[in-house]
Amino acid sequence: MGLINRNYNSTLFITIRDGKIIVPVEQPTDTSVQRTNKMGRTVNEEQYEQLNAVLQRVELRKNDKYGNQWCVHLMDSATLEQFSLQLPESGGNTWSLLNRLLNVNKDEEISIQPYCFIPAGETKERRGCTVRRMDNTKVEPYVTRDNAQGCPDIIPVEFKGETRYDDTARIAWLAAKFTEKFGEQQAQSNTPQNAPNIVEPDTDTEPTDLPF
Repeated sequence: MGLINRNYNSTLFITIRDGKIIVPVEQPTDTSVQRTNKMGRTVNEEQYEQLNAVLQRVELRKNDKYGNQWCVHLMDSATLEQFSLQLPESGGNTWSLLNRLLNVNKDEEISIQPYCFIPAGETKERRGCTVRRMDNTKVEPYVTRDNAQGCPDIIPVEFKGETRYDDTARIAWLAAKFTEKFGEQQAQSNTPQNAPNIVEPDTDTEPTDLPF
């Protein structure tokens, strides 16, 4: 990511928004962007097109205050810097990335490239992540239209006159798959209890790019 002069003994908490890798910073920098978040606070953040790092594990972090979050733990192979990519429990970015990480081996180096765009002739925004291996080949989704791999369907439900999606069974299935992939001990939350929350309320909560 081109980050320098950092203490690599700590974990850098990052997220995805609007097709970018977001790195919060306390003070403005030459490359940071300032904005007002959904909670009305002014924040500073640096934005990156992609992240190259080694996949270590994926966990579902329980959080009664902010809502459950997925934490994708990665490491820079050159500097050994640790990253915790925080994602909302549900949403287009979340499903797109996790569905591909099921096809990535532990300790494999990958490139994560978020996207966010409105296709020509359409009005709905599409969000997700492209994942590539270091030979530049794309990591394909684990769950596809032709092979659900046992993944439960999301269930459309009516809520206050609007169609929402219940993906409770899918989230439980994902959590079980990552436990199987990384082992029970690693799949349990190792994220510090005082880890900052950088996933804003209602961020990317409606699945896009459904069903895959």
